[in-house]
Amino acid sequence: MRTVKLANNNWQIRLADDQVITNNQFDIPELADIPKYYNQEILPSHEFDGPLIEWFDKGHQLKRTGMQRADGVFSWKLVLQQKQGTQWAVFIDNRSNMEHKRVHISASGREDYAIRFSDYRTVENIKLPFSIEYVDKKGNVYLQDKIDFITLQTNN
Repeated sequence: MRTVKLANNNWQIRLADDQVITNNQFDIPELADIPKYYNQEILPSHEFDGPLIEWFDKGHQLKRTGMQRADGVFSWKLVLQQKQGTQWAVFIDNRSNMEHKRVHISASGREDYAIRFSDYRTVENIKLPFSIEYVDKKGNVYLQDKIDFITLQTNN
């Protein structure tokens, strides 16, 4: 197991397998079938609130490139470069205005894999995805997170 620590947010997530993610850290299994770039790219670039939230304050660069269909959804396409250099194509559903897909772009410009977000639900007036899939470039799902519930804790 590897422990992952995230930014200072107060939140709690219970996954379908009863694993509770809380206190800004969680354990992930070391699985041989997860591609190397999961540990090399996804985890270091992970931001619990997503890279679009306060992107400018985080030092990221963002460019809107137009609209296109992504997985059958008419979407705004944004290109986001995180401060540490990781680059993503981000697709925002034109109807719901929610992120539904994020595609990793390699240094050579190749799209390596995607993260798909779905099953958005409202928690404390915030819409959050309760299903997250990690998909290889052939469209095969190699990791899927199904979340049962999310509890947000406020600092009053």
